[in-house]
Amino acid sequence: MLWSNLKIGRKLALGFGAVTVIAFLLGAAGLAGINRLLTDFSYVGQTRIPDMLAFSRLNYLEMLIRAESLEGLRSEGRFYEGVNVGYILDRRVRAREEMDAAWETVSASSRHSQRGQQLLDILMGQFEVWTRYQGRLDGILKNLNEASSEERRGELFKEYSELMAVILPVSDVMGATLEDLLKNIQSETEVIVEDNMDTASCLTKIYGMVLAAGVLAAILLTLTISGSITKPLAAGVELLASIRGGDLSAEAPLSLISRKDEVGILAGAVNDLSADLRAQIAGIGEVTAKLTSAAAQISASVSQVAAGAEETSVAVVDTTATMEEVRTTAEITTKKSREVAEHSQQGLLLVQQGKSVTDALFETVGNIGDQMNSISETIIRLSEQSQEVGEIAETVEDLAEQSNLLAVNAAVEAAKAGEQGKGFSVVAREI
Repeated sequence: MLWSNLKIGRKLALGFGAVTVIAFLLGAAGLAGINRLLTDFSYVGQTRIPDMLAFSRLNYLEMLIRAESLEGLRSEGRFYEGVNVGYILDRRVRAREEMDAAWETVSASSRHSQRGQQLLDILMGQFEVWTRYQGRLDGILKNLNEASSEERRGELFKEYSELMAVILPVSDVMGATLEDLLKNIQSETEVIVEDNMDTASCLTKIYGMVLAAGVLAAILLTLTISGSITKPLAAGVELLASIRGGDLSAEAPLSLISRKDEVGILAGAVNDLSADLRAQIAGIGEVTAKLTSAAAQISASVSQVAAGAEETSVAVVDTTATMEEVRTTAEITTKKSREVAEHSQQGLLLVQQGKSVTDALFETVGNIGDQMNSISETIIRLSEQSQEVGEIAETVEDLAEQSNLLAVNAAVEAAKAGEQGKGFSVVAREI
């Protein structure tokens, strides 16, 4: 009931607002998922992959330095030429510098898990020991490169071999720790990627379900709004069609009138229009009935006048046959009688015209404006006809005066004639 009381504009605004909210929720859910995926992938791209590259670089450089150290150990005879020792020393120094730079990158980043942090702490201790031994080994190589006597070189080579025996186990342990760190980073990265893939799949499903629910809600809302507007309007159009067809008893149902929106206002206005039309047609019927009664009365009056005129004409004809003395007067009476008959016929014709106009009034009751004009014209014609009837009455009155004058003359002649004039006296009394 509350929904039917809302204005059409408010309904459309609510529908648009609901669709907007649904679209906003869909966009917010999508942005939240995308933001989470971007955060995770950004972490992988900015932290995990650089760590993997850095540790891989550390492992490579450690292996490179190990290979250079072993190369020196296996090539004792070539140490007698200083150029070979210098070459190995230079390569070790550059590799150590690159290793220090890679180590700064690794130590500056935080670990993703406790296991990774533990491995990094172990590696840091191993790296410090390994760095000290490598420094001592560089010193021996430098001395070998500068030694001039073969005895001194032999001593340094022995010291080099002993130190290598200590470094190789440290290097093995450090290499194993680096391998563990790389595997840990790789496994953790794979877990992050798998989580992101699962999250993306879950978000896709959720987004699809939310999208389907939003579309369904939008369709249901659209159907509800359109139904609340089109169905009442269709009922209103059907009601107007009934009124147009002449069924003025049709009224809008109470369910439409009780609405507080534009449809309820329209239904009330249609009911008021139907009531006004019924009142106007009832008024027209009353006026038509009165006009019909007046026309009937006028027709009866004219018929009476015509009957009296006909009787008078017969009497005058009889008097003319017996009274040649009053021939001139009789001719006048005959002329007046003819005029009365003509006027009587005109009156009958006018009455018939008035009846035809009345019938036409009933037949054209559908068009109220035209009927009112026709009724006005009919009233004017009836007024003119009433004037003509008055003229007929005046003519009859003149005839009566002439008849009275004829009777007086007949009585006078009868008195003069004595016994012979008794018949004229009887005629005079009849007249």
